[in-house]
Amino acid sequence: MKTYKLECKILSPVHIGDGTEIYPYEYIIKQGKFYKIELENFLQQLSQNEQNKFPSLVENNIIQLREFLVESFNPDKHSFDYCVDVSNNVASLYTTKINDELNQLIVKPFIKTKNTPYIPGSSIKGAIRTAIAYYLLKHNQNLMNTLKKELWSKARTIIDKLIFQNNDFGTNNDKLRVLLVSDSSLLSTNSLKIEVIQRLASKPQKQSRSALLGFKIYCETLKKDTTITSEILINDKLSDKLLDSSWKQLLSKEGVIKCCLEFSKDLIDLELEYFNNHPEKDKLKGIIEFYEHLKNKKLDDSCFFLSLGQGGGFYQKTIAMLLEKDKDFRYKEFIKKFGRKNQGKKLTATSRSIVVDNQNYYVLGWLECRLKDLNN
Repeated sequence: MKTYKLECKILSPVHIGDGTEIYPYEYIIKQGKFYKIELENFLQQLSQNEQNKFPSLVENNIIQLREFLVESFNPDKHSFDYCVDVSNNVASLYTTKINDELNQLIVKPFIKTKNTPYIPGSSIKGAIRTAIAYYLLKHNQNLMNTLKKELWSKARTIIDKLIFQNNDFGTNNDKLRVLLVSDSSLLSTNSLKIEVIQRLASKPQKQSRSALLGFKIYCETLKKDTTITSEILINDKLSDKLLDSSWKQLLSKEGVIKCCLEFSKDLIDLELEYFNNHPEKDKLKGIIEFYEHLKNKKLDDSCFFLSLGQGGGFYQKTIAMLLEKDKDFRYKEFIKKFGRKNQGKKLTATSRSIVVDNQNYYVLGWLECRLKDLNN
C-alpha cells in the first residue's frame, strides 16, 4: 500500500447527514445551545402526572409540548446525549416563534458514531471520483462523444460503466477499488453548529419579492476552521491487476490532486458567474468574496479543494458543467427528463442552498485539503 495522510480544513459549513431527523420533543434549545435529550432518563425524572401528559403533547400539541420542555428540562439536572451551538437565526426562531404551530424546527443531524461526528471516507472518495470523471471527459473528446450518445438510455449507469469499469458493469472491475479512503478522525461535538439553510433561486419570488425560497431546513454542520484528518491508500497489487500506466498516473498522489484542482477551479468559476449575475448580488457580497478568495489563493503542490455534502448542488456531484457548455448536447431537454426530483418538481441548477444567519449568507461544503506521503 502507498499511504497518504489527508489533512482538511473546513472553509465553509459542511453538512453530511445520517438520513434521520430530530423532532421537537427530542431536544431543547437554551442560551444558544442545542441539547439532544436523553428521553428515557428525562421522562423517568418527571412526576407521574407529567409522564402521563407527555405522549398526548407529542401527538397533539406542538406548542404546549415545546413550552413544557422549556419549563421542565434543566441541563444541569437532566442527562442529554450531546450539546452543540446554534446560530443566531436558529435560537431566534426557537424562542420568538415557539407559539407558531408550523415552526417545528425538525433538525437534520450530522453523521456520528456514538454521538461523535466524523466525515465518512465514502464522501471524500465520492468527491474524488467525480473530479476524476470530469477531468477524463474534459480532456478526451472521443470519450465525451460516446457519453453523450449513451446518456439518453443509460443516464444512471453510464459514467461508472464507461469510465471506471471498462464497459463491463460491475464493482469487481471498478478502477477505483485501487483507491481506499478512511473515515476521518472523530471530532468533538464542539465542532458542530446548527444552521438555517434556505434555497436561493435565480430570480425573486412573486410572493415575497425575494429570491430566498420560503421553506427552511435546520442542519448540524461542521464549523468553519475545523480540521479533520483521514488516510488515502493506493493498493499496488490491485493497481497492477486493474490499471494501465495512464490510470496509474491518474491515481497517483499527483494525479488525484490535479483532477481535484481542475474540477474545483471550474466549479468556482461557475459559482462566481452565478452569484455575480444574480439579481440580488448586493446581498451576496460575502459569498462572492469567498469564491474570489478561493479562485485567487495560491496553493502548494500538495494542496487542493474539495466540495462535500449538502448544498453543493447539482454541479458538485456530477459532470453537468461539461454537458451544459457542450453546444451539441440538448442539456435542458436532458435535465427535464432526468433531473433530480424534489417535492414532485424537477430541479434544475437554477438555485443554490445557502446558510442564512441574520442578514449574512454563506455557501456550504468547501474544504482545503493537503495530501502528505507517509511512505518515506
